[in-house]
Amino acid sequence: MNRLMLAGLLAGLCAAPGRAENNATIGARYVDLDSKGNKQQALEYDGKLYYGAHGDVSVGNESELGLFDFSLKDIGSREEVMNFNLDYKSTFKASAKWDNLHHRMNQAARSGQVINGVWRPNNVALTTGNGRFTFVTGAPINFSDDPNMYNFMLKRTESEVNVGLFSPENSAKWITAQYWSVVKTGSRYVQTATNVLGEANVDNTQENYTLGLGTNIKEDGAVAVDLIRADFVDNAKVVLITPSNPRSAPLLPQWPRHEMTAVESKWKYNVSKKLSLTGAITGRQRENLVNRYQFNAGVAAFNAAYKATSKLALTAKTYFRYSQIHENQGFMGFNTGAAAPRLDLGQGNAHEFDKLTARGEFEANYHPCEKFHGKAVYKVELNHRRDAPSEDFALDTTYADGLVVPGLTRSNNLSNEDVKHVMEIAGTVELPLGAELEGQYKKLYANRPAFVNMPTRQDEVGAQFMMPLPAHVEFTLGGTYSKERNAKEATNYHMTRNNYRAGLDWEGASKVFVGVDGSYEIIRYNSETYYATSNFPGSVTAAQVNAPHESGQLNRQRNTTLGAHGRVNLPKGLVILGNGSYTWSVVQNPVNFGWTAAQAASQFTPAGTFVNDIMPSEVRVARGTLGMEYTPEKYKNLTARASYSITDWVDKVDSYNSGRASIAQVGASMKF
Repeated sequence: MNRLMLAGLLAGLCAAPGRAENNATIGARYVDLDSKGNKQQALEYDGKLYYGAHGDVSVGNESELGLFDFSLKDIGSREEVMNFNLDYKSTFKASAKWDNLHHRMNQAARSGQVINGVWRPNNVALTTGNGRFTFVTGAPINFSDDPNMYNFMLKRTESEVNVGLFSPENSAKWITAQYWSVVKTGSRYVQTATNVLGEANVDNTQENYTLGLGTNIKEDGAVAVDLIRADFVDNAKVVLITPSNPRSAPLLPQWPRHEMTAVESKWKYNVSKKLSLTGAITGRQRENLVNRYQFNAGVAAFNAAYKATSKLALTAKTYFRYSQIHENQGFMGFNTGAAAPRLDLGQGNAHEFDKLTARGEFEANYHPCEKFHGKAVYKVELNHRRDAPSEDFALDTTYADGLVVPGLTRSNNLSNEDVKHVMEIAGTVELPLGAELEGQYKKLYANRPAFVNMPTRQDEVGAQFMMPLPAHVEFTLGGTYSKERNAKEATNYHMTRNNYRAGLDWEGASKVFVGVDGSYEIIRYNSETYYATSNFPGSVTAAQVNAPHESGQLNRQRNTTLGAHGRVNLPKGLVILGNGSYTWSVVQNPVNFGWTAAQAASQFTPAGTFVNDIMPSEVRVARGTLGMEYTPEKYKNLTARASYSITDWVDKVDSYNSGRASIAQVGASMKF
């Protein structure tokens, strides 16, 4: 439907009299993909079609009547993108966008643990009832020998059409309408903690309708209001799957039908040449039409900008957001716990936890001279949660290292209230010889964390230095150091992060551009970790026994990247360009817990079994692209292109995840 409408608009404009300037471009190319191993890793879930002919087309016109632009990119790739813009005498404006995205729902990367010094894939499982961390002799997750087997595809199509009428006498008065939709079709796999159960149908649509109004308020103010109506429908079919137990369970549509209504208003007012005010108020309600679950949210924001002097500018911002949830007291819920699947009456809460957020931000920008610019920021945020959930550790737990924790003495809480303070200063100074130095420091203080592994203290400092060198060389060097900890919880979580980066760029006679860069990052975080502990009262029938406990579990990550890029402008219209990078990443999560003969369950865990590392990773990724462009001197509007790119993903821990993909392209484009 969008294509038909745009074709009509395009035909009308092409025939419009009095046009002053036209432009059009067409292009075509041939694309070929070569891959081996787990190409899903190398292509990073990309579902684009890399085989056969692709094309592009664009048309534009500008005259005293207005202007328009139309383009259609990547024709034939399954991921076409269309854009259209029209402006007729600044009184009627229209735009449209349409694009496809294919997402490959591939089998997730396999992970595992180091058992007695040997890595094994996914063969440690947490059990309930006996409280043991058991060593399972076989891999519980069902992996295919072919890592590309689970190549389920999702197609996402986004469409948007905007039209607007503007007053010829006053462009600040207008009325607009927008239609926006997202359609998802295809299939995805359904996986439990132990098995891939089957394929599920995906078929859902979201549509938004927006009506906008705007007007000025005398000469110094303006206001705009948007009315929004949204509808979400899931038409996915019911699929029967057979899990490991003998009964079948229906896979219901992912989401029930939802409707949303919203009102958004924005305004601005220039009090004087030095002081300007802006604000916004938004309210929306979303309702589940199956169980009548409602979500209400309101947002109010107010900003003031004041230019105190030519060197000092002040900004103040306030933000308030309130969200409230209402559940129906007798909605129908799906229950798979009985001998056969059935619908059961669920019991909703009178209200789930509601949240109020209030935030204030104050910023000062100081520019005393041409060579120095400074900034200082202070932010404060209050979060209040009504009926925040609290999950008690209900039963006694005896850990393998001798630690005993009585039941109901610990809980996993979401804080009812937390306050955050953030202070930040930053500055830029120009140094002699054309050098420039930037620096910033940020500090966070919170009275308590919202969750266990969130900081109550955080410090971050960073700097970047830029220096022009002889022979048209530019040198950059930068780094960031941050640390954070949670001083309020028993886990004693703390983390440090170091990041360093450097680069060199060289320009030779405006014909050669070459650069190299590199970065190194190391992250360490430590926390006290309790395994096989139940958060939910009544979910296990006996006290936990011999559960693993790590008093200071350390996670280490190291990420290193080296890169290079270049462009060479050769005589007679020939250009060579390329780039490449090599990244290696190492993740270690060392632990040390095991079982004696008295502790071991003979059918699962042999005595003397020790877990040494949980989900370690070592990945090397090499990427490179080499391209050529040729524009003949006698045919300036014609450009030929060829390129070759390759990604090689190597998992040093598990070769199952390793893969390679290379893409070759050759084509040409012509301007008219």
